[in-house]
Amino acid sequence: MEAGRTQALVSVEQSQQAGESLKAIAEAIGTIRGMNVQISTAVDEQSSVADEINQSMVRIAQAAESSAVGAEQTIHTSDELGSLANELQGQVAVFKIA
Repeated sequence: MEAGRTQALVSVEQSQQAGESLKAIAEAIGTIRGMNVQISTAVDEQSSVADEINQSMVRIAQAAESSAVGAEQTIHTSDELGSLANELQGQVAVFKIA
């Protein structure tokens, strides 16, 4: 009878320890879930920032292309103005101030 009582007490103690272990496991799972939510949020934010950076890079590339086109037009216009200035200088040279 005493052995049965001792074994019952040991079983109760083991059950309490198992319950405490399960409680600790449940708390750890809750902590892990919280961390997963934080990680997911951080990943979403990083993805959003990466998209914004990508869009900015596209706009910069477009602006650079536009500037290059503008520079080419400026060069062409400058060449035309130079030619016109030479032509005008030749025409003015015909007239002599007496």
